[in-house]
Amino acid sequence: MKSIHWIIIIWILAMIVFGMMGCATLGIQPPIDTLPVSPEITTIIKNISWMQGILIIGIVGSIFACFNGAAKIGIPLLISSLVGYGLTSAMMFYAKLIAIMSLVGGVGLCGYMIFIKHRALKEIIKGVQNYRTDRKTPVL
Repeated sequence: MKSIHWIIIIWILAMIVFGMMGCATLGIQPPIDTLPVSPEITTIIKNISWMQGILIIGIVGSIFACFNGAAKIGIPLLISSLVGYGLTSAMMFYAKLIAIMSLVGGVGLCGYMIFIKHRALKEIIKGVQNYRTDRKTPVL
């Protein structure tokens, strides 16, 4: 007897829930109006070439690589992607602004890479010299 009461209570609650939802559950739904796409977005999408799309993916991927500790791969990829994006942008649209920004960014990253590389080279040479002085036998 108790199980029948629970079934009746659950059935009544379900009917109340369906009754409160109205035609969204049981009736016909009107079609959803889509938002009109602005003409600026469509012109930008039409003007982007496949090369710029690949370079944008390269820029984003290299930034993630730098933040995840793979700076040896991320920084050169970022430099090459920025320079390539700047060159393709200079040929297509937003020429002056994007070309100048990407050129300055690429040159700055090249300088950063050179300073890091020289520091790393000095540390390697210092490590080799320490290794040679620590060894008892001379190295030929």
